[in-house]
Amino acid sequence: MKSNQILMVGALALSMILSGCSASSTSEDVKDDKTTETAKKADSKKSKKEDEKKSTKEKKELSKTETKKNTVEAVEAKETSKTENVKEETQTQNTQQHTHNWVAQTQTIHHDAVYETKYVVDQPAYDELPDWKDVDGYICDNCHQEMFTLEEAQMHVQVSAAMGSGKCKSYHAGIVRIPPGAQNPIHHDEVGHNEQVLVQEAWDETVSNGYKCSICGATK
Repeated sequence: MKSNQILMVGALALSMILSGCSASSTSEDVKDDKTTETAKKADSKKSKKEDEKKSTKEKKELSKTETKKNTVEAVEAKETSKTENVKEETQTQNTQQHTHNWVAQTQTIHHDAVYETKYVVDQPAYDELPDWKDVDGYICDNCHQEMFTLEEAQMHVQVSAAMGSGKCKSYHAGIVRIPPGAQNPIHHDEVGHNEQVLVQEAWDETVSNGYKCSICGATK
């Protein structure tokens, strides 16, 4: 009986020990899981803060760049405005401080010489009288009149008989001379050539281009 009680007590003690070990192991696992989750949350939070910090830095850099750009543009606009104001003031002062000295502005335009093609007569047309010409004809045996054709010789004999003299009754063939007036004149055509004839000589034309003030440069 006593031995059984000892065994029961031993078994109970062993059971409690095993139960404690199991509980301890479970507690350690839970603790490890909580530690891991906490670390993850810390990393996430840290990463989020870094992203926010980076974004804030980029925004600051962008804002700084925009500000610098706006400042440069403002300075350039101010300088341009200042230059324009100075220019306007200078022009106003020049206008107020002097009377315009208007100087005529001119331009020279050159005109080339003008030529025309004209026909120039080198030799006018003319008729030339030929020289005496020897030809075959007929000669009266009585008066020795020279005749150029047979009809002319026959007529000469008939006229002589009709007029009562009757001396010119015959004629013979021979060489007769034709005088210049009895021949057709020799015509010579006009001789000439084309050439460039000056119609107007080259000249320079001066035209006005308005007026310019020799002091301030104003124009009108």
